[in-house]
Amino acid sequence: MKLKLLILIVFLFVVSSSQSFAQLTDYNFLGGGARAKAMGGAFFGVSDDPSAASWNPAGLTQLDKYQMVLTFNNNRCKTSFDQTLKSGGESKPISDLSDDVKNLITFGSVVIPFKIYDQKLVASVLYNRISDVGGEHLFYTNNYLIAEQKDIIYNQNGDPIKTFTISSRMHELYRIYQLLTFPISGVYGDFGFVGDFIGYDREKYELDVTDFKLKQEIDGGLDKISLALGGSPLFNLSLGLAVNIYTGGYTLQGDHYGFIIYDIEKGAPDTTTYLDLKPVIEADYSGFNFTFGAMYQMNNFRIGGVIKTPYTLKEEQDVRLEWDERAWNENEKKWEINPGRTSRRGLYLPQEYAQEWKFPLAWGIGASYKIQNLTLAGDFEMTYYSKTELSYPKSPNGSGFEEQYWAGDFNPPENPALPDRTVKLLWNDVSQLRLGAEYIFSTEYGKIPIRIGYRNDPKPYTSVENVDIDTMIFATPEDTLASPRYIYKGDKGDKINGNVFTFGTGIGWSQILFDITYEYSQYEIKSTGKSVALPKIEGIKYDDFDEVVERKDHKIMIGFTGFF
Repeated sequence: MKLKLLILIVFLFVVSSSQSFAQLTDYNFLGGGARAKAMGGAFFGVSDDPSAASWNPAGLTQLDKYQMVLTFNNNRCKTSFDQTLKSGGESKPISDLSDDVKNLITFGSVVIPFKIYDQKLVASVLYNRISDVGGEHLFYTNNYLIAEQKDIIYNQNGDPIKTFTISSRMHELYRIYQLLTFPISGVYGDFGFVGDFIGYDREKYELDVTDFKLKQEIDGGLDKISLALGGSPLFNLSLGLAVNIYTGGYTLQGDHYGFIIYDIEKGAPDTTTYLDLKPVIEADYSGFNFTFGAMYQMNNFRIGGVIKTPYTLKEEQDVRLEWDERAWNENEKKWEINPGRTSRRGLYLPQEYAQEWKFPLAWGIGASYKIQNLTLAGDFEMTYYSKTELSYPKSPNGSGFEEQYWAGDFNPPENPALPDRTVKLLWNDVSQLRLGAEYIFSTEYGKIPIRIGYRNDPKPYTSVENVDIDTMIFATPEDTLASPRYIYKGDKGDKINGNVFTFGTGIGWSQILFDITYEYSQYEIKSTGKSVALPKIEGIKYDDFDEVVERKDHKIMIGFTGFF
C-alpha cells in the first residue's frame, strides 16, 4: 500500500509542477530549405527552388531541370525558468536553465520536370521536419486550457449527486497520471469500506521534497512527407497540389527522484520511503492533408496563394514505468536501494494510449517583386487554431460506490486506445507576417547571395493566470463527496508572440549551390496561481507561485542543391 501511495503522490506533484510531455516546439508549420528560411519564410510568392512544394506547389512550374536539395540543421535551444514560491510573507526563488543542442537533417527534396502531351508538369517528393520536441523540459505550468466541460457523478444508486468542471488541464501529464492511477480494491458494506483507499489524507501524511530532482529527456519531432505536382493550365497562371503525409514521433525518458513521504503521527525516519521513478514513453504520429497552391506571374511581379486543408493528427503511445525503491541506511547516513535489490524494482503498467489532434484550415497569400538582382518578398498566413480539438480516452462514469468514488475525467480510461472524448482547446487563431529580401552578387568565384528576413512567431496557446491546481483527495468514504477532486482551473493570460530574425548567404555555380542561414528566435511564457501540491521546503508550506519561462533558439541551416 505504501509503495502504491507513494507513486500516486509523486505523480500528483509532477502533474502540478511540470510541462506537457509532448508539446511541439512550433505550431507554425513552415516549409523547408535554408534559402527560404533566410528570407524569413516569405516564400509563397517566390517558390522557385527545390523547396517550392513545401511552400507553394504551384511554384514548381518555374523549375525546368532535375534538381535535389538537402538541408542540415544545428539547433541550439536555451530555456531559462524562474519561479517564486509564496506563503504569506515568505517567498522562495527557484531558477533553472536548460541548454540543448540537436543536429539533424531537416529537409530534402527531389524535383522532376516532365511533359504529357506537350503539357509541362513538374513533380516533387520531399521530406520536411516541421516541428521539434526535445531537450530537458523545464516548463512547469499548463498551456492547454480547454473549453468548459461538465461531467455528472453518480452515487451507488445511480442518482446524480454532483457536477464538477475541468476548465484547464495539463493534458499529457494528466494522461500519464491517468495510466498510473490505482483503482480501489475492496468492498463497501454495512460497516463501511473494507480494503485499500488510494490517495492520501493531508492530516495524516506529509511530503518532504527538499532534495527533489526532476529530469525529463525527450527527443523527436513531427515530420512531413509530400508528393506534389505543378502545372500551368493558363498563361502566366500556375496551379499545384501537394499530398502531405505526417509522420515522426518522440521518445521520452524521465527520472523523478528525491521524494520522501512519512506518517505525521509516527514521524520520520521510521515510516519514510524514498522513490526513484523512471517513466518511458515512445510515441508515433500519423495523419495526412492537402495543400492547394496558385501563382500568377506578371513581368517581375509574382503573387501566390495556398490553402492547407484541416486534418487529424493521430498520436499513439507506448507508456511504461520503472522504479527503484530506496531506504535510509543509518550506518552510511544516506538513501540507497533496499538491500537485496541491485536492479530496477519492476515494470509497472506497460500501456498503449492513443489521442487525436484535430487541426484546422490554414490559408496564406504572398507576393514578390524582382528588381534586377534584388528580390523582395512578403507573406501573410492565417491558421484558425481556435477550432482545434483534442480527443483522448474517456474515463468510466457509472453507478456503484467504486464508480462514484472514481467518477470523472481523471481516472484510468476504460479503453486507453480509444480516443472517444473530444474537448475544444482554448487556443487563439494565429496570423503570421513574414518578410524577406535577397540580393545576388555576381563575382568571378560564383554568385553570392545576401539574404535577410523577419517573421513574428505567435503561439496558439497563451500564458496562464489564476492557475488553481487541486489534485489531492481524502481517503475516507465520509469525505468522498465533500473533498476536493482533481481540478485544474486557469484563465487565459497574455498572448505569446515571439520574434524570429534571419540572415543567410552562400555561393552558387552552374550545377551546385551552397546556402547557409542563421536564425534566432525568442519568446516568453508566464503563469501565476496556486497549487495544493507545491512542496514544503525547509519547513515552510508554499501555496502560491509566479513563473516566467524564456526560450531562445539559435539555428544554423546548411543547404546543398544540385542540378542535373
